[in-house]
Amino acid sequence: MGPSDDEIDDFPLEPDFRPVSLPPVPPEMLFYLALGREDELVVASRYGFSVEDYHRLCELRPFQVALASQRAQLDKDGITFQVMAAMQAAELRDKTWMQAMGPEVPLPQRLEALKTFAKLGNLEPKEVKGPVGAGTGFSIQINLGDRSISMTNSPRPIQAVQDVNVLEAE
Repeated sequence: MGPSDDEIDDFPLEPDFRPVSLPPVPPEMLFYLALGREDELVVASRYGFSVEDYHRLCELRPFQVALASQRAQLDKDGITFQVMAAMQAAELRDKTWMQAMGPEVPLPQRLEALKTFAKLGNLEPKEVKGPVGAGTGFSIQINLGDRSISMTNSPRPIQAVQDVNVLEAE
């Protein structure tokens, strides 16, 4: 008796079918692959994939969909643009520095380059907020019923003052 239309044979559909067993793909690996700033095989090997395993992974539809989705999300969030802009800025920074150090560059242009690099490197003097001459001091007073403890910290040496108020019974 042959199989009916609703029965399935126990034989594989394809004679050379072999199940694929690959390690799970970490979300970080998808992120770095989608970003596209490093060679794919370098990223894959960092997460334990051999060249052969990575090529097999790339053939799987779920992986293709996940990678395309991650790329779309990075583009939507502007991450791809930010990373590319940072890389371009770093390259331009190096070229600008080399040009600014050239022997024919006048001092005012070198100083301008220095100011720009100091600003970008967060090396400019910090603006002091608050009243002029004010320090970073503080004062704490604790009232404990019949006693009061005060502590003060200011740019002057630290002072600790203990005030004991004795309530006199009438």
